Amino acid sequence: MNEAGRRKIRDPRGTPFPEKRLAASSDGKTKRLAALLSLGYLVLAAAILYVGRASYLLYLKKLEIKVQDELVSIADLKTEQLARWRAERLADAFFLDENVFISVLAGRVLKTPDDDRSRRQLAAWVEKFEASGIYDRIQLLDREGAAFLSVPAGLPGVSAAVKRRLPDIFFSGKPEIVDFFMDESEGQPFLSLLIPIFKNGIRPDVESVLALRLDPRMYLYPYLARRSSSSRTAETHLVRRDGDDAVFLDEDRFRQNNPFPVRIPLRDNTIFGQAVEGREGLIRGIDDRRNPVIACLRRVPGSPWFLVAQIDADELYAPARKRFLGQMAVIISILTAVGLAAAMIPRRQKMRFLRERLAAARSLHELSSRQEALIASLPEIIIEIDPAKVCFWANMSGLDFFGEDVIGKNIGRYYASDEDLQTKMSPLFEGSGEAVHIEGRHRRRDGEIRLLGWWCRGIKDPEGRVTAVLCSGRDITEERRDAEDRRESEARYRTLVDNAPAAVFVVREDRVVLVNAACTRLFGAAAPDLLLDRSPYDLIHPDHREAFRERIRRLRDAGEVFPTLEKKIVRLDGSTRDVEVTAVPFPDRGVMAVHVVLSDITERKRVEAERETALAAVKENQSIFDQFMKNSPVYMFFKDENIRALSLSANYSIMLGMPVTAALGKTMSELFPSDLARNMVADDQRILREGRTITVDEELNGRHYTTIKFPIHIEGKPRYLAGFTLDITERKLAEDRIKAANEALLVSLREKELLLQEVHHRVKNNMQIISSLFNLESEHASSETREILKRGQARIRSMSLIHEKLYRSVDLSKIDLSGYLESLSTHLFQIYVVDPRQIRLETDIAEVRLDINSAIPFGLIINELISNALKHAFPGGRKGVIQIRLARAAGDTVILQVSDDGVGLPEGFDRSNSAGFGFQIINLLVEQLDAVLDVDRNDGTTFTLKFKELKYPSRP
Repeated sequence: MNEAGRRKIRDPRGTPFPEKRLAASSDGKTKRLAALLSLGYLVLAAAILYVGRASYLLYLKKLEIKVQDELVSIADLKTEQLARWRAERLADAFFLDENVFISVLAGRVLKTPDDDRSRRQLAAWVEKFEASGIYDRIQLLDREGAAFLSVPAGLPGVSAAVKRRLPDIFFSGKPEIVDFFMDESEGQPFLSLLIPIFKNGIRPDVESVLALRLDPRMYLYPYLARRSSSSRTAETHLVRRDGDDAVFLDEDRFRQNNPFPVRIPLRDNTIFGQAVEGREGLIRGIDDRRNPVIACLRRVPGSPWFLVAQIDADELYAPARKRFLGQMAVIISILTAVGLAAAMIPRRQKMRFLRERLAAARSLHELSSRQEALIASLPEIIIEIDPAKVCFWANMSGLDFFGEDVIGKNIGRYYASDEDLQTKMSPLFEGSGEAVHIEGRHRRRDGEIRLLGWWCRGIKDPEGRVTAVLCSGRDITEERRDAEDRRESEARYRTLVDNAPAAVFVVREDRVVLVNAACTRLFGAAAPDLLLDRSPYDLIHPDHREAFRERIRRLRDAGEVFPTLEKKIVRLDGSTRDVEVTAVPFPDRGVMAVHVVLSDITERKRVEAERETALAAVKENQSIFDQFMKNSPVYMFFKDENIRALSLSANYSIMLGMPVTAALGKTMSELFPSDLARNMVADDQRILREGRTITVDEELNGRHYTTIKFPIHIEGKPRYLAGFTLDITERKLAEDRIKAANEALLVSLREKELLLQEVHHRVKNNMQIISSLFNLESEHASSETREILKRGQARIRSMSLIHEKLYRSVDLSKIDLSGYLESLSTHLFQIYVVDPRQIRLETDIAEVRLDINSAIPFGLIINELISNALKHAFPGGRKGVIQIRLARAAGDTVILQVSDDGVGLPEGFDRSNSAGFGFQIINLLVEQLDAVLDVDRNDGTTFTLKFKELKYPSRP
């Protein structure tokens, strides 16, 4: 109302009563309105401040949780990797520690430094580990720390820190990791894996130590420096305690010629001091730069190391502060605007109604605008959709995500999948729903597909009709991706466990909650369900049950990590098996669970027992061999393929003039004169080449030896040779004396043989003269006398023929009867002038030799038998056959058979009572030979003579 109009409204007394009344009414209303506005202002200010503070605290809490989860994940991952890395190094140590072949080769190299073959074999084994890239330097050390084998070759000596640990290794016989130390030769920090090498692979006699140096720059430092977070201040440090200080082990913390320059005193109460004092988990504190940080502390199991994953608190709170300041600016602007609006309310009554309404309208408009600004500044995506599914408003986050052209377009254009999200919002437009939660994939303005989670609520007009739907969304792509990664990680873990060759089960709250197929087989269960939800202690042998329970408790409650242990388990059928148990704790569903790995070592234990038995047998055999070599009266030796002495009997010290131990490993030219050594080497090489045994005679220092050498085959090839040598000096001298005596005897024997030949020859000549005299006398004698002389002549001829055969024979002691019988029978046929066409002679004479003592009576007997047959068997010109058979039967029995097919003997003939001179001679000679003479009268006459050669004692 303008001034003119107001002046027209007056009371009857001329005073502007209506205006005053209106002014008074306006003042009252103004005051009431001012009070209400003040109260509303205060309530609004309090609400806005509360909402802002709550939003700030909620955002700060979520940010802290996210950062803390990230720190815990990084710390757990890197702690697990470091523990696994150490466990793998110790596994390498135990592998080399139990390798008997390396122990034997190391013993040979240590005992015989010039043994190039053993050195090459040992170096080949060691180079396999050096080639893996894990170890950059490998050395075989003696008790003083001197390296007698290095890979690569030509390395300097080991560090003093390694030498200080050697006495403990030689005493304990256990592998050990020497922690970070400064190598004096390179000025860089290293670690070293020390492995005891036992003599001949038999505990506990440690003969040498294998040192494998690890360069932390190859794995540890790159792994620690690897960023697992996008934060610019996130760091991971490795520390350990040294007295009252925390010492950094990181590469960045080292300086030249100073192994551990960065030390933080424990009294400074830094996060590193708290870590080495044993505190674990998430903490707030200060770092070495006195900066406030949030850190996750973890002990690396099985080591003196502690891992610290940290992030600066300033970086964490900077986004929250920025957000808070922005919100406060908006809130202050709103409060200021509201306060100004309240202060601008017209106090004059005359303008009270119009300006009151105008002010209220403006206030509501400004409040709505500021509310829109507040919503627009929120990080969530907020849009409004009309019933046609067209977006007609979006906050800044929505415009940033969809693009400014989203206004006025159907929201379905931004769907990136076939999901019908609009249908899910339809109940809101129909008024049948309060709010719905929708998830869907949407296309961002840059074309990337993102997963959004929406909360949608309908907006109603005063009549209760839904005019629009307000949707508040949040990008949950990373959240879902992390969840998927976790599910995939769990699936990979389950797949790895299910397909692991070793038996695996997981214990949570003293119950078995997971088993793999190998575990099911190990316990003899028909199905995994028979093992699930059981107490793990029921599966352990009663003798080991309490110890296993205590270790599980300490693993679960204190996080202690124990080395691999040997236990016994009880299968479902009651049988037992020997296993190696490895257990590692890990968080699972809010509690600490234990991952247990069982390796069946029953067969290995059996093999080890057999190996122990075999080693005991080997030691016993070695003891027997050593005593044999020590006490052997024969020189025994063993040589390798290089013709070097491997083992010698104790008596070689007398032959060589040096201790046997000094002679081992030497060549033949170093032990014997050059000519003898050259012959020895040639013989030995021939044995190794041809693989056969030979015997040689040798002379050394005036003494004579005979040596039998033979090869020792390895895998079918002669690899070594051995033999024994006999001192034959005395035998040689005796043989020389015997040889001289034999030569003298041979001369004497030859002389006697010549004399005996002459005797036989003279006897034969004399008998020939007697036969000739009989022949002369027969010319002038009567027929009867002539017959007697003829028969005597035949008998003399049978004896002289024996002497003739003897002096013509090489062997003067024996006569060959075959030639003798042919000559005698021929002579008898000539004496008795037998026509060969009338009487035929058949002979079957084997080779039989008799001495003269048996041959003379044998010759006289056969002379009488053949003469008798020629004279009486074929009278009147009768034809017939005389057969002579001579053979040697079993037992050196000689069998003579003389038969004819003549008229036979007279009836009643008895040779033992015969009056004939011939049979009397035969009977005497049969008795002299101790023979048996049988007579068969069937089909003629057959005489069979059986006798053995006469054995007369030799004359002295």
